[in-house]
Amino acid sequence: MSCEQRTCRECWCLFWIASSRVQHGGGHFCSRRCGGRHRRRKVSLPKHTCEQCGSPFMPSRALSRQREQCRRFCSKVCAGKAIHPPGERLERLCASCGGLFLVHPSRPNHKPARYCSKACHDAGMRRQIKRTCAWCGKTFTASPSQVTHGRGIHCSKACHHQGSRGERSATWKGGRSAQQDYVVITMANGYRMTEHRLIMQQHLGRCLHTDEHVHHVNGDKRDNRIENLQVMTMHEHSQHHQGKSGRWARAYDACLACAESCRPHLARGFCSRCYQRSRKCSLEQVGAAQGHEAMVERVRVALRHAAAPQEDIL
Repeated sequence: MSCEQRTCRECWCLFWIASSRVQHGGGHFCSRRCGGRHRRRKVSLPKHTCEQCGSPFMPSRALSRQREQCRRFCSKVCAGKAIHPPGERLERLCASCGGLFLVHPSRPNHKPARYCSKACHDAGMRRQIKRTCAWCGKTFTASPSQVTHGRGIHCSKACHHQGSRGERSATWKGGRSAQQDYVVITMANGYRMTEHRLIMQQHLGRCLHTDEHVHHVNGDKRDNRIENLQVMTMHEHSQHHQGKSGRWARAYDACLACAESCRPHLARGFCSRCYQRSRKCSLEQVGAAQGHEAMVERVRVALRHAAAPQEDIL
């Protein structure tokens, strides 16, 4: 590539440029900055006179093509004074500094102006109001916007959580609710308990143990009268309901592995003996894809192997 040495028309410095640029009519300036300076000095718009203050000014070339207002006024201040004369403004009192400022007549139809400047607006937004926590009684500060929107009642999230539980909650409906055919009572501290267990604890004067169940005599789970409640152990309660159906378990007539009903049902269709064997044949060993039926088959095989030595002896 051949290069030529040229002289810049703006700064008169020597620079090298490719011959192809010169052939296409370029290579007059050493940089874009020099080219821009030369064009702005050579092609400049005539000076205009501001219609408001009467001072001469040079309008921007780009803006003058878009808006005719840029050729009439030297600044936004002069344009505002000419379009909206001071006599047509309304006086307002600044909420931050307390000074008077002017507002355009169309402003009250929209959001009312409260501050005279951006500095007063920022100072007003940073202003804090002293409040007293409704739960712990401590004094804290909150912004005016929080107080306006109904917030700023509690000093922290912990106090808000404690102060909005139970009867102090906005969605409080008396503390009684239905859950799985049982009546649930919500205490003042937020703790929830079924109504039949609460009534039985108050009647006995002590807390119920985890293995103690409260049985409804007439079968209505929402009839929580004390004469309709009876304390039973977990085993007695299970045997009571299973005896009513006449089956070995609620969903099974006999053990799935040994097909016997002499031992009590423990879990998953197994008796107390076969359930211990099923735990050794877990789903990980059998395979999750095979499921419960494969586990039952493995337990049956284990029972046959356990009974094989006895048959040989007999």
